[in-house]
Amino acid sequence: LLPAPLLSEPSDGATTTSATPLFRGISGSSWEVVVYEADLALCSGQSDESGAFSCQPGFPLADGPHEVSAAAFDASGNASPRSEIIHFTIDTQAPLPPILEYPEAGEYDWTADLLLVASGAAHEAGVTVSVFQRGHETALCTSARTSETNYAWQCDLRELAPGEYDLYAVATDPAGLHSAAGNRIRIQIISTQTPTTGRCGCDHHGGWTPLAWFLPLLIWIAIRRQKRLHPPHR
Repeated sequence: LLPAPLLSEPSDGATTTSATPLFRGISGSSWEVVVYEADLALCSGQSDESGAFSCQPGFPLADGPHEVSAAAFDASGNASPRSEIIHFTIDTQAPLPPILEYPEAGEYDWTADLLLVASGAAHEAGVTVSVFQRGHETALCTSARTSETNYAWQCDLRELAPGEYDLYAVATDPAGLHSAAGNRIRIQIISTQTPTTGRCGCDHHGGWTPLAWFLPLLIWIAIRRQKRLHPPHR
């Protein structure tokens, strides 16, 4: 009885974007190896002197989960048992554009701790959703993967400076395929207060603090007192 071959590619649990994935593995030298899904032969290939083999289906496999195994045959027709089953998923379709529901369009007051939560709904499980500002390639935030039972998503929009934002969301599936941009929401963050920088002696609203007024007054009083104690000679 021949030893079972070892399937190494795709790896167990992998996701591939190819409908005709390449199968690789190791068997005995110069053996014929057949890859099966259940009892359907997907492809076959002969191993080289080192035992390495590869083959690729001549027809596309359907999107979704697959379970494959392999068997080897030598020149005398002896067969090996099936190898361990490899599980993988084919995903050739990009996800649909996600829905961006919040923040709602409108104005928001800027504060030092302003935190807006972006949220909405995707159309499938296992995707992450990233929120972008139109015209910028870096995502403002990215959600965790959507669950099998709930396609809702959310992420935190942190440290948004005052200004106008044209927001949209993009979904990315486990295979790395990106959706088209979803609906757009325009928001404006307005500044009703000016944050202070350095020790300017002013408050957070741009006005002078009582201490800033008091110190010059003390200096003026000290100068006047000095002049009285030491009047100038005439």
